[in-house]
Amino acid sequence: MQYMFVGTIGPVQDFIATARTSQDLWFGSWMLSELAKAMAKSLAEGGAELIFPNPKNIAELDNPELNASNKVVVQTDGDPGKLAEKAKLKVQDRLAQLSLQGLKHVPSQYRDTARQQLGNLLEFYWASSEILSDDYASARRSVEAALAARKNTRSFNPWSGSSEEKSSMDGFREGVLQGPKDRDMQLLAQGEVLSGVDVVKRFGTRKGTNFKSTSDFAAAPFREGLGTLDSVILQEIKDVLKRYTNETETDGAHYFVERLTRFLDDSKRDDFRDAYWKIFESHHVKRSPGPYYALLRADGDFMGRLIDAQETKEKHKQLSRALSGFAEVARKIITKHGGQAVYVGGDDILAYLPLHTALVCVTELDKAFSAAMQDFAYKDDTGESHYPTLSAGLVVAHHLTPLSDVMDASRRAENAAKERVPGKHALAIILQKRGSGESMVVGPMEGLLRRMKRFVDLRASGTLSHSAAYELRNLANFLQRAGLKKEAFAQEAARVLKRKNESGGAEKSGDMVIQEIENWLKQITLAELAAEMIAAAEFAKAQNLAQFTRKEASA
Repeated sequence: MQYMFVGTIGPVQDFIATARTSQDLWFGSWMLSELAKAMAKSLAEGGAELIFPNPKNIAELDNPELNASNKVVVQTDGDPGKLAEKAKLKVQDRLAQLSLQGLKHVPSQYRDTARQQLGNLLEFYWASSEILSDDYASARRSVEAALAARKNTRSFNPWSGSSEEKSSMDGFREGVLQGPKDRDMQLLAQGEVLSGVDVVKRFGTRKGTNFKSTSDFAAAPFREGLGTLDSVILQEIKDVLKRYTNETETDGAHYFVERLTRFLDDSKRDDFRDAYWKIFESHHVKRSPGPYYALLRADGDFMGRLIDAQETKEKHKQLSRALSGFAEVARKIITKHGGQAVYVGGDDILAYLPLHTALVCVTELDKAFSAAMQDFAYKDDTGESHYPTLSAGLVVAHHLTPLSDVMDASRRAENAAKERVPGKHALAIILQKRGSGESMVVGPMEGLLRRMKRFVDLRASGTLSHSAAYELRNLANFLQRAGLKKEAFAQEAARVLKRKNESGGAEKSGDMVIQEIENWLKQITLAELAAEMIAAAEFAKAQNLAQFTRKEASA
């Protein structure tokens, strides 16, 4: 008797969404992937045939760089119940291994509470379906329906809470570590309370991995612009900091003085600042790093339909291998552009990026996904065939904005891309400017990226002034209230740009830019165009920092 077996691990939210630092976010995501791989490995060792994921061999599941989805699909002739029981034990063992480093930081009197919280953490769901007459597709639909029904029948452990202060992350688990009394250097903020689950994420480690902070990504364009001067200035800052405190920070955070003065008493801060800024003066560096970085969230469109379209086990395996191949390429693309992947599993991506490379990185990821999926297609409701595409949400955020807020914005951006663009293959960019609220631009991926890159170049070169975008936004609001026709928008926009002499040089150059804008206004509204120009300004600032900081210092 052949069975199809599907197992899932959760809760995803506890592993990923509840995060206050980049470390929390990264380790929670990686931890979930490791538990899924433990389940897959147990099932394979029990004689099951892995379908999703579909590594070349079982040993690949031991590769810490390999990310796996929290859903595992296998075919087996064994007893599904016994396989599930063994797999759950393996997952619990892996969780215990991953928890060891974090539990070392928990005071002994709270360690039992932390272990109990970890013991109650996992949600392990599974379902199986008999494969009749080699009908793989029917069995898969049946098992997915059974799994969905099982998830809707939630199991709850009895509450065993206490009067201890609650976790700063999730708000309901009891704290087992609190700052500053139990503070371990910069890893625990003053007044922060961590549960057993939080501690595992905060102090968890993986050999060969050093996850950067949001400040590192914000400082990246400035540091690239410094070139070899970066290492010189960084060391001088560290030497000065040692005279005041033994506290340390990530390299990029040293370029934001307030990240360092938070460690100092009020009486020492002014002296430190004076010494700090003299370092930059001595090297004739007049610029400062921008405070913004990008968080990217992306995944494939209509992937459910695509999976349903693979009606044989072999086609499902091929799709699984193609997605794994894309994930490997995606990690390399993100790294090449100075970013760091939080999670890349199949078509799902979550990554930090510096602003000066973010748009190019998204472009390359989009192309890589299309190339990986070129042999797979699905049909829409009319019977027309389509190839899979990628949609993404990109958030431009201040490096000190609470990570939970940035994560929430990334989900909203991705949802906007998928919901507001027919047919999807879309990009949404949310700009979170401190002091001026939040704005969003959404559009088809290729068109929006093309315009954004052009606006970045025009803004970086000075062809478009700082005020042009805001004046066009005000104009759009006025014309909309006046009820004028769309044609008038383009004419008025051209008049404003000509009046402001945006070209900064030859008349021909100015006319060419104005013509481009008039053509774009046939595709998007003036308000949308102005919003894109405003968002592009932040990317342009980063691009200029990456290109000119060192040149100005040596001038």
